[in-house]
Amino acid sequence: MFQDFFSPLDKEYCDLFYWLTVVNFVFLIGACLGFVVSVFMLLRNRSSIMSSFYAFMMVLVYGLMYYQSRLFYSMCITGNMKGGGAYSTGATDSLPAVAQNASMAAPGSLRM
Repeated sequence: MFQDFFSPLDKEYCDLFYWLTVVNFVFLIGACLGFVVSVFMLLRNRSSIMSSFYAFMMVLVYGLMYYQSRLFYSMCITGNMKGGGAYSTGATDSLPAVAQNASMAAPGSLRM
């Protein structure tokens, strides 16, 4: 019963990460415009340095959110999921075998 709650989803669910990437990119563009306006207002002595700092922090946060959702989308599309991938999700795969293959693929990792 609990296996259904934690088993991998199909690749159709990768669309969620795609749309999160699009939304985060739109917000990133808006944050960049807000930062430019904030710096312009700071140079004209109409705002404080803190408002420019907050605007920069928004650019940083939305940039990281965009990068994270894009990374998750890439991992989802090329990942080890039902309907494709390097490993099947059947009973033949054991966790130690998958972990050993993953550790050998990681550069500089400890070998199991």
